[in-house]
Amino acid sequence: MLPHLRERMSTAELTDIGQRFLVARAEHLGDQPDDMTKADLEQQAADIDLAGASMMSQDQLQGTLEESAAV
Repeated sequence: MLPHLRERMSTAELTDIGQRFLVARAEHLGDQPDDMTKADLEQQAADIDLAGASMMSQDQLQGTLEESAAV
C-alpha cells in the first residue's frame, strides 16, 4: 500500500498523513522508548526506504529517523 501512496500523493499530502499517524500512534502507544535496539531502528529505516541505515551507528540512525519524522 505504501508504494502506491508515494506514487499517487503529493509530498504535502504524505507529510500530512505522516503527522496524523504520529499523533494517533502517540495517543495509543505513548512516547517511543529510549532503549530501542539498532535492529528496531533499522526496521524503521527500511519501512521508510532510508538507504545506508546498516552503515550508521545507532545514534546516527536514531537522529536521522527523528529528522525524517520532523519533516
